[in-house]
Amino acid sequence: MFELAENAWQVYSVMAVFILYPLCFLRMFKYFAIPNLIGFFLVLWHLVFCIGYLAFTYSQVADAKTYYLESLDASGGFAVGTQFVIVLASIFSDTLGLSYLGVFLVFNLFGTVGLLAFYASLRKVVAERTGGLKWLAFLFVLLPSISFWSSAIGKDGIAFMSVGLSLWASMDLNKRKGLMLCAIAA
Repeated sequence: MFELAENAWQVYSVMAVFILYPLCFLRMFKYFAIPNLIGFFLVLWHLVFCIGYLAFTYSQVADAKTYYLESLDASGGFAVGTQFVIVLASIFSDTLGLSYLGVFLVFNLFGTVGLLAFYASLRKVVAERTGGLKWLAFLFVLLPSISFWSSAIGKDGIAFMSVGLSLWASMDLNKRKGLMLCAIAA
């Protein structure tokens, strides 16, 4: 099959992604008004599912494997659905030379953005409610299926990011019209 990293570049690129994650997410926590501790917990939560899904693909049939393998030699142009995922993955695998793990981490980023935006939206809705409802909103974003399916190479993370960003944008549409357009385009 394929290795997690086949050369030094792929090892360094994975390390770079891990270094950039906190920098990228700190800005998102501020934008989404999520406390840093909760935000980092959600990022780590989603990352655990990403690594779990990656391990899952080594023993089970998974679309993520197919997307990655086809992205190594993607010749198609822009399209929607499966072909879009393959072309997008090829930017990272074929053009930038990222490994299977590296591409997984990039797609995990999409799902994590969706999770943060989704949580921020729920947090805003229950801001004036009791503590029990606030905890329920937090526990809701920890549903395993949300993070499992949105953490892998595929359409799910992109779709979840779009939903999360749409929800967040709709909370103050006058100020976030551009974000709503980006969410719709995704």
